[in-house]
Amino acid sequence: MTCELRQVADLIPHPDLVKHAKGYSTQELSFLSERGESAFADPITITHENVIVEGYAIWQLAILKRRGSLTCTVRHMGQEDALIYLLDRHRGSKGIRDFPRILMALELEPWFRERVKSNQRVGGRDKGSTQLTEADRLDVRIEVALAAGVSAGNVSKVKRIVQSAIPGIREALLSGEIRINRAATWSRAARSTQVRLLSDYRNEHGIRRTIITLLRKHQHRSPAISGGLREVQRGLRLLHTDPNLSCILASLRTTIDEIDEVLSPTEVSRAA
Repeated sequence: MTCELRQVADLIPHPDLVKHAKGYSTQELSFLSERGESAFADPITITHENVIVEGYAIWQLAILKRRGSLTCTVRHMGQEDALIYLLDRHRGSKGIRDFPRILMALELEPWFRERVKSNQRVGGRDKGSTQLTEADRLDVRIEVALAAGVSAGNVSKVKRIVQSAIPGIREALLSGEIRINRAATWSRAARSTQVRLLSDYRNEHGIRRTIITLLRKHQHRSPAISGGLREVQRGLRLLHTDPNLSCILASLRTTIDEIDEVLSPTEVSRAA
């Protein structure tokens, strides 16, 4: 491991990061930019082949700032080891989200599978079969989970999502709009149903965000507006009494509950 000055133009992101993750948002880069030169004080980490494994956002910022070079810690590692290192350094709330991180870890599945088969040969258990046993497949799944820093169950859910979910659901997962458990449940449904479930979810959350924003803006300021929003809630409740609409609008029950939580008791009594 060495510390060297490398040209920004010569550095490249890991191909699996480019394939599965969207990089850092404009907001995150803006926050980093506010640090000025101190943002470049610590070296980024790269492989001996100039692949970035830690400090991707700093490299993006260096490109935006038209910076010529960056201080880099250079580690000698292959592509698989580089991906494991990258995944380990990008966990947590400020790292890469679980879904793209699992997708990246799944790129290691053939490598882990081959390693299991190699161990079989060394242990004299290989009988010439190209198929792994159920226990071996579980070992591979656990290795993928450990690399991604998630449960083996979530790895299985993501594999199901990749096979069965519509593109819109996968995009919503990549952006953090929905979580893996919800997407895995939806992916069991027919594709037309998945489209409806995603649309209903977005409509519900769009209404919820609008109502909550308005409530927070006008709480303790305008009883008339809070009262009007209470009328919206009453209207939603009435819609549920219509048997032809109740199933379609079932997802809006959460919106009604949110209004109850956000409105203070004083405003509720004024609006009643």
